[in-house]
Amino acid sequence: MPNLFLAAELLSILSAGAILVLWFHLLAPRAGERVAFLATVFMAANAHFFHHGYIAATDTFAIALQGTALYLLLGHASPRSVAAAGLVAALAFLTRYNSIYLLPAGL
Repeated sequence: MPNLFLAAELLSILSAGAILVLWFHLLAPRAGERVAFLATVFMAANAHFFHHGYIAATDTFAIALQGTALYLLLGHASPRSVAAAGLVAALAFLTRYNSIYLLPAGL
């Protein structure tokens, strides 16, 4: 029988890594690579981020989806990426209801 608790923990770990990569790539073109690197290091060193990065919960996965939606919306300007951002934002909302803030961000 598969260990679903371990699978949920691994999903949180992968999501935490994705969050760090996404936010670095969101910040680097806007604030510079040095600021993006420092922000990523501070985020990774945050005790709450570290704790949520390995527990079996939907918080980290939802934040990874939110970051992906913002990256698709702000990182590219093509209609296809905007549609993909809407799809990922909908998945983020279905994961955690507090992702609703992405709706006015897309408008």
